[in-house]
Amino acid sequence: MATDFSRLPEILKLHTDMVQKLGELFPVKGTKWHTILKKVQLLNLLSVADVEKIETMYDLFLSLVQKKDNGITYGEYTSTRTILGSCNIDAEEIIDHYTGRIHAFYKDNLKTVLALQAETSQRDNQSSISAKTTSDDESMAQLVTEKVSPDNELISAAACGHTETVTLLLEKGADPDEVLKACKYG
Repeated sequence: MATDFSRLPEILKLHTDMVQKLGELFPVKGTKWHTILKKVQLLNLLSVADVEKIETMYDLFLSLVQKKDNGITYGEYTSTRTILGSCNIDAEEIIDHYTGRIHAFYKDNLKTVLALQAETSQRDNQSSISAKTTSDDESMAQLVTEKVSPDNELISAAACGHTETVTLLLEKGADPDEVLKACKYG
């Protein structure tokens, strides 16, 4: 299957540059650093055990991104923006700058990547379910809808390789992560 879009080298580079700049604002031996870790813990973004392992800003962001249920992903840093910004207003500016650049990259490149993933998904779907259903678009879209997203047939149709649907979804403001999931797992 294709590479997860949020982990493309360009996205990771922007994320890493942001974390480096934030690390320069907060020395790990300073009181603000300990305040940040306490807030992360108190907001249940990470467990006590996870926080105890954190030694650098890189460790903090790596742990936050790896934990799937805290809402923090590449380009979505609302919780960390609030925490870090309360300790240094410059942190908000850094996060806003890099979040904007990551979102611009998504916007500029998402259609292409999703279209390629949709085509790959369509080939995979056709080979893996050919014995279970006909290969016409309607049957395949229904099957994928049931597996991926029963409430959103458009996203599920994107998983079947409908590149026009991917474009329509993005123009209508669909969540790129949901479209990506449908394309990847459809």
